This record gives sequence, C-alpha cells and structure tokens, in this order.
Amino acid sequence: MEREEHKESAKSRFHLPKNDQDIDRMQLQHFLFKHIWNDENYSSPIEQILKSGDCKVLDAGCGPGAWLLEMSTQHPLTRFFGVDIAAVFPSEIKPTNLNFHQCDINRGLPFKDNYFDFVRMSLMATSLKTDQWVNVIRELVRVLKPGGHLELIERELQVYNAGPHFTFMIKNSKCTI
Repeated sequence: MEREEHKESAKSRFHLPKNDQDIDRMQLQHFLFKHIWNDENYSSPIEQILKSGDCKVLDAGCGPGAWLLEMSTQHPLTRFFGVDIAAVFPSEIKPTNLNFHQCDINRGLPFKDNYFDFVRMSLMATSLKTDQWVNVIRELVRVLKPGGHLELIERELQVYNAGPHFTFMIKNSKCTI
C-alpha cells in the first residue's frame, strides 16, 4: 500500500502519512495508553466537572479522535472539541456533543480566550519543532479558563541504534532527544 502524505506537510512539520493503516495505529495507540493508565483517559482531577454538564474540553492534535469519541460517549453532558491539521476524524458519525475542526495549531486556535475547562494535547513531540512549543503552549493556555486543567502527554524517547529513516525523522523534526 502506498502511503498518502498529508497535503498540509509543506506548511508544517507533520511527518506521518494519512492512510487507513496510520489512522488504525493512532486508534490502537489510544487504547494502549488507556490500558497503561489502568483504564483511565486522563490524570487531571476533572471527573466532577465532566459530570456537571457545564464543561468544555479540547483535544489539540486529536488525530482520528479515538479519545474524544470515547470521552464524549461517556460524558454526554460535556461539550468536546478536537482540532487537527489533517481531517482524519469522523465527519458524520459522532456523538452530538462532539465537534471537530481542521486547523494548524501553530497558526492559532479558532476559539475565544478562556473557553475550555480542560485542554489536552498528546504525542506531538515529533510533530512540533522545538521553537514552536512555546507558542503552542501559549495558545493552549489562552483558550483555557482560569483554574482549568492543561494535560500534556508525551513519551520519553530513548533511541538506541537508530536506523537511517528514524535518524532522518528526528534530525529534520528538530526534536530534542
């Protein structure tokens, strides 16, 4: 199967292709992390506000939206939003309390200041250049309500005997390992 590259790649550092195999990988990754975290989807103390019905949640860099689909089904009173540079998320079949937006987080988020109670971003270390992190985090904080929770989830990468393709990816993504 030939890998379809993101059309957005020329404008960003997003290096992964967009095809069914990669979307499946991202969904599997969601369930792997949930298993590692003992069947939890977050570590912030937000359970009460999720149940209150007066809560808005953002997943920045949501990919195909596996986390959002599960969370919005479990918490029907909460409003969920996902943003990603590539439109690989479901457009029609999704809970009514879930909306997706295609946007480049490096160019800003399409939301008002102080809009979300909980903002999460996961596994973006190889998609953002080192000098983009400050602006991205500022943007996440901008849309977060005072007293809200920001959860950043990243893997710790320790590379041993990297092959030429992985070495190229790390070198060209400006990732610090």
